[in-house]
This record gives sequence, C-alpha cells and structure tokens, in this order.
Amino acid sequence: RSGPRRFFGRIVGGFLTIVAVISAIAGIRWHVTIPVSVVTATAQLTGAGPQTITAACPDNQQLLNGGYHLDSSTPGATLLTPSSNYPLDAHTWAVQASDPDQASIRLIVTALCIPGDAPAVMIATTSGGTPPQCAAGQVAIGGGYAAQASAVGSVDRSAVNSGDATALGGNWNIDANGAAITTYALCVASTLPVSLGPSTSVTLSQGTTTTPLRCAAGAAPIGLSFGLAPSDGARNVTISQSDADERQWAFATVNEDASAQQATLQVICLQITHTIDLFGLTLPFSLPW
Repeated sequence: RSGPRRFFGRIVGGFLTIVAVISAIAGIRWHVTIPVSVVTATAQLTGAGPQTITAACPDNQQLLNGGYHLDSSTPGATLLTPSSNYPLDAHTWAVQASDPDQASIRLIVTALCIPGDAPAVMIATTSGGTPPQCAAGQVAIGGGYAAQASAVGSVDRSAVNSGDATALGGNWNIDANGAAITTYALCVASTLPVSLGPSTSVTLSQGTTTTPLRCAAGAAPIGLSFGLAPSDGARNVTISQSDADERQWAFATVNEDASAQQATLQVICLQITHTIDLFGLTLPFSLPW
C-alpha cells in the first residue's frame, strides 16, 4: 500500500510544483517584434540627363516609406534637388536626379519594407498644390513628389498637415518652391502604432548640416516631417539626404548661402516591439495591419 501512496503523492507534488511554476511565470512578458527592413539601390549619375533609380522591397514584403542620399567625390560639387522622390507602387521607391556638371554624384535610394502581401500603405495623389487626402480612418506617415515638367529648384516643406504638431493627420503637404508637381501621401490605418516625435529646431549654417533623428526604445523611424523657414523662395538649400536605417532617420542639407536657415524636424516612429502578458497572449498572433 505504501507504494501507491508514494506514487500518488509524487503526482500531487508534481502538480503543485507545476502550478507554482506557472504562478511564478505569470508575470513574465513576451516581446513580439515587427521587423522593418531597409533596401538600398545605388547608382552613379552621369551628365546624360535625369536618371531614375528604384529600390524595391523583396517578395512577400511591402513598401512603408522611402528616401534618398546624394553625395559626391568632387569637393564643392553642386548637388541638385531630385526632380522626383516618390512611391512608384506598393513595393518600390523611386528617385529621379541628375548631374549636369558631371561631378561624380552618387545617388542612394532607400526603401523601408515590412512583411505582408496585402498593402499596409495606401498611396493618395494630387496635383495643383492641394495636399493629398488619406481616406477616413487613415493617417499620413510620409509623402513624395514627382515633377510634372520642369526641374524642382528646392523642397522647402514635406510635412504632416494636420494643424497639430503633436499628432499625425490625414494629409501631407509638400512645397516644391513653385514647381508643378504631383504630390503623394503614404497613408496607413490609424490603428497602426505610429506616432509623431517631438519638434526639433535645427540651424542650417553655410555648408553641410546633418541631423540624425531617433525614436524611443522599441520604435523604428519610418518617416520625417520637415519644414524650412522662412519659406520665401530666396534660399539656396539642397536636401542631400533624407532616409533611414534601422536606428535613425538622417536629414542632411547643403546651404550655399552665407546666411543661416532654420529647419523644423519631426521623426515619425512605428512601435515595433510589443509587450504581451503571458496569459494575455491570444493565438494566432497577427501583425497590426
């Protein structure tokens, strides 16, 4: 009889141990990360006219945003504002630029990508100076432009147009200093965990100024809202870089005027790490888009 009692006691003891372990780990939190990947394409510009370079997300991934970086191995080379910088489709970012002085200018195009087949980003377009409007229940996380005819002298503003500097809105405003452009807005569901970072004021002295903008821990930079002031068309400022890696969004300008200019910058962040209580986990887990 003692044998069965010992066996039963071990079962009960084992069960209580399991209960104790589960109770102990009930407070453990699981971290689920939404991956944001960066795809780049690089080309050396020639003097043969405008060139269009594209960066495409791989299969089973979709475009979230994009940008570019211009540099030259020739000291003092003149960098021209790209005539186009926009989402070509749901998977591809395109930039058109030129190097008429043949100053060995290199163009790097960046696409930010997230997993999924169904588009997370809806693309709204407009022309004639009116900002494109996202659909109801969506917010704009970025934008782009494409010149309709002539080259773009400068881009003075590419910014959230909500009228509220603390929140994202439903449209995106781009000021191309009077050039006729088609404007694009990148729109996502307002339920996506995106937010607008605090406003940062930067002085753009003569020469090159580079400003890195980062998100809080657990978030990734996926866009940038910026405006140059005063927007009077008199400046000679070229944006030579506005793109991101997994850690930061880099914004660089070349100011060819002796007078300093001002820029207001706000990074747009996607919360990529989500904490879930162990007993609150519901399977299957799905991405928020």
